[in-house]
Amino acid sequence: MSVELKIYVEDVNARIDDGYESIKVYTSTTPETLDNTSTLVTTITLVEDQEVYEYEYSAGLASSWFGYTLYDAAGPTESSISLKWRANETTLLKLLEEVARRCAAGYASVAGSDSSSSRLVDAAIADSAADESFGAGWWAYWHSAAAAANKVPRRVESYASGGYQIGRAWSASPAAGDAYLMTSLMPAVDVPGQAWSWHRAVNEGLRHCRWVDTLNLGAGDGSDQDFSLEAHLGYINPDKDIRKVFVRRTDTVTGQHYDYDWTKNGRWWERVREPGSYAIRLFPAPPPDTEVMVEVRREGDELYALTDTTTCPFEQAVEAGAWRALVWLASNGKGEYAAQAESHRTLFEQRRRRDGVSGVVIS
Repeated sequence: MSVELKIYVEDVNARIDDGYESIKVYTSTTPETLDNTSTLVTTITLVEDQEVYEYEYSAGLASSWFGYTLYDAAGPTESSISLKWRANETTLLKLLEEVARRCAAGYASVAGSDSSSSRLVDAAIADSAADESFGAGWWAYWHSAAAAANKVPRRVESYASGGYQIGRAWSASPAAGDAYLMTSLMPAVDVPGQAWSWHRAVNEGLRHCRWVDTLNLGAGDGSDQDFSLEAHLGYINPDKDIRKVFVRRTDTVTGQHYDYDWTKNGRWWERVREPGSYAIRLFPAPPPDTEVMVEVRREGDELYALTDTTTCPFEQAVEAGAWRALVWLASNGKGEYAAQAESHRTLFEQRRRRDGVSGVVIS
């Protein structure tokens, strides 16, 4: 798979003055083994005034870990490795799994070969189960099922010998290795007769999230043109949330991005407000073979399909979802969750403050 890496170098001009001339990006299968002796992904030249660098790594995997150093070939000297990060995209499914787990109300696993239309077998849970009441009342979400009707969460009736008895049978049997999500307190997704779901909690949490993101508004062509923000007005306020406007040129040979701040060296930009629309205009006009980019502070938007992704940092999205799930429970007759909700709210606020400035992210 292809992984888009985005690297932020704080005070880049000071780092260049320190003698560093490039960024070395490394990858490994685990964070413990990731250092400057790991597989070298690429070397990117530092550019004055350019703090954000992007690179598309065609050999990246969803499980890959990345880190970077600053390098001076003349020394040669190399800085210590950066904060390590993973290439996993933040999908709705991953948020559902992790939010329920953080609330001690769910786990993800795979079915065994002996499953049937009314029995979900998973030998991995044998050491956790205590008696036939284990899992009773939980919701089994067979999200990898082929038929849409089988993706509706089912209630668990009882447990015996490594398997759950399902209250309402599926029309097919889960195959060995089919992924499922087991949740308590509420179903993973909306179910008739149930007022709330982990899906609703995730989306409500995302609406509270705030982070820095980069938007591509389109290619320049050398002529006077407006670059519309209309598609983004649902999650940014263009009067307050625009942090930086820059123009990007990409080297067609090396793939390296070169960014030019459109508030320096005689360049500037302005907002263009029209009834029902909102755009920005750059002076002078961006030349051909460039793209107009805007760094913004944005809020989250809702996810619908399990494969839908968000650029929201994973930990912020998880803590927000956990907080909103527990708030809903505490507000609807389960006051014992109030303290736990407050704990996750505190963690969420810490993440939101940290993510409110540029950093190393995966997009």
